[in-house]
Amino acid sequence: MASRLIGEIVEVRLYADRIEVWYGQQQVQTMARLLGQGKHQINYRHLIDSLVRKPGAFEHYRYREELFPSSYFRMAYDLLVRQNPRRAAKEYLQILYLAAKETETGVNEALRWLVRHGESISAVEVQKIIAAGRDIPPVTAVEVSRINLALYDGLLSQGMMPNERRSRLVGHLKELHLPTVRACYEEVARQAQQESFFQGLMRLTRQARQEPERKRAASESDKTPTRVSGRSLNTKMRCRSQKIRR
Repeated sequence: MASRLIGEIVEVRLYADRIEVWYGQQQVQTMARLLGQGKHQINYRHLIDSLVRKPGAFEHYRYREELFPSSYFRMAYDLLVRQNPRRAAKEYLQILYLAAKETETGVNEALRWLVRHGESISAVEVQKIIAAGRDIPPVTAVEVSRINLALYDGLLSQGMMPNERRSRLVGHLKELHLPTVRACYEEVARQAQQESFFQGLMRLTRQARQEPERKRAASESDKTPTRVSGRSLNTKMRCRSQKIRR
């Protein structure tokens, strides 16, 4: 509707927070008022009719970046340029026209599906997906395959590492300056051979829980004051006074 008013005389009503556009005693558009200098707000729906008729203007349009409603629209255009640079602008504007006249959300989901599956991008393909009402999984739908935890038991039951790999691992630990890990490596490896994965996990969990209590007890023992009996203190004082008199 807005692109059809190019060259027509319209009435613009300015308010503190918005701008209203009136044509023939009818309000045709309302937009937020931008305060400050050098700001702009482009609605591709206002320009799409004109751009479809003159697709050559798209390439050098000053605010072209405003004509990509989402990242998938931008990705679709980049893929179109790779497929056929001469028809990229015209094909993309047809896709944008579908978003303006039908559903922007539907077009965005169709583009997301085509991009993620490596399919050819075109307005015809987007229209087919929208018309078919294809159920496209949301972005948050992530499939995670189940992990076979028995693999860990299999690794532990294969015995110690070959001498070359074992010595290389110890050498790396020395380079990392981890004396604690290096000191307990032999013991941990020995116990791991004798335990299943879950047994080792439970043992490490118990050690992790007991470690804070052990440190707290050691800290409290260090803070305990040393008691000196009154008799030994008096003896020291007498010895010191005798030395001073001499």
